Amino acid sequence: MIVIFTLLMGVHQLSLADLGKVGGQVVALYAITSTIAVAIGLAVANLIDPGAGLQLTSAEAQTAEAPDIVEVFLNIIPENPIAATAEGSILPTIFFVIVFGVALVLVRETSEDESIRQGAEGILRAAETAVEAMFNIVWGVMEYGVIGVFALMAATLA
Repeated sequence: MIVIFTLLMGVHQLSLADLGKVGGQVVALYAITSTIAVAIGLAVANLIDPGAGLQLTSAEAQTAEAPDIVEVFLNIIPENPIAATAEGSILPTIFFVIVFGVALVLVRETSEDESIRQGAEGILRAAETAVEAMFNIVWGVMEYGVIGVFALMAATLA
């Protein structure tokens, strides 16, 4: 839920002119950080050489065929956004929320009907309120989680 509401709030705070520029920067940053992460992972794996000296006697490796790049992009678009969210599929959920947020901003800025513009603005403001509520919940859990950990450790040590 935090992901959904924070994305809606982020889209709400951008104008239509800024959405394309920010979207391009996000894609570029994602590609750069992913490349760096892969390079670090490969370097560390080659450095420590995991599995060196391991002898498997009767193991067969079963590998699945990698999906096509078109299939990967098509899997980003959810058939059912609610089901994707319930299953914990984060990428389709993010895609849907961003598209929905952009649609709400378009409605807010281009609709001729004042009640429709106010409705879109109301949904976006409700997302802001929900983000604040979720942050308060997370803050409370983090604040009192220390006491819970202390109680668990005390019971274990006793």
